[in-house]
Amino acid sequence: DVNQTYQLLSGQVQSGKTREIINYCFWSIHEQKKSVLLVFQNITVDIDQFRSRVKTFNEQNAVPVVDRLPIRDIRDYDPSTPAVYLALGNFMQLKKFSKFLDTTAVEFTMCLDEADLCVKSGNNNSELEKIMEPLKQRAAHILGVTATNLSLLFHERLIDSMMTLKVSDDYHSYADLIKVNLPPNADVARAEAYKTFGERPSGFILHIEYHKKQRQLAVAGMMAKEYP
Repeated sequence: DVNQTYQLLSGQVQSGKTREIINYCFWSIHEQKKSVLLVFQNITVDIDQFRSRVKTFNEQNAVPVVDRLPIRDIRDYDPSTPAVYLALGNFMQLKKFSKFLDTTAVEFTMCLDEADLCVKSGNNNSELEKIMEPLKQRAAHILGVTATNLSLLFHERLIDSMMTLKVSDDYHSYADLIKVNLPPNADVARAEAYKTFGERPSGFILHIEYHKKQRQLAVAGMMAKEYP
């Protein structure tokens, strides 16, 4: 809804959040004629995955070239034509984009992936929030996307509405996992657990044995060698 400032989209893993981000970018560029500042969490691989998803989306839906999403790095800012600008959620990248905006009056929208990570202090005191808040105030529209929205509901004052994506039929939570407590003789328990697991057609093991990081990593390395 273009008449609302900040819409929050909540959805579990595999509920279609990335597809909705792509749809939002299409809406902003092809219907609203505005660029999108798409902010990811501060992990480069998320940007690479998004580029790959857009490429697959275009190919699977046979999207004509004229209707595809022009994706740019924030360093390649060009106010003359709408585009999706990909940025990591850190102060330096958002500061660059903010400086480009200072030279133009062009309107833009914002899409925040893992939007709850933008809440760092609750009072906009962190470095990220200090640069993010003016951008949000200036944006024509904001879509925040997350699976964990509690911090946003507590601290984000701009939210106008919230939408929840339907959980997919094959989604399983922690409550659905088969939990096995390791007895004192952990070596025997491990061997039996992995033997049983190896007889199944598919699945995964969430193996938590130690609360100390280095000890847990040592076990992971040992198990990877024993069960390649």
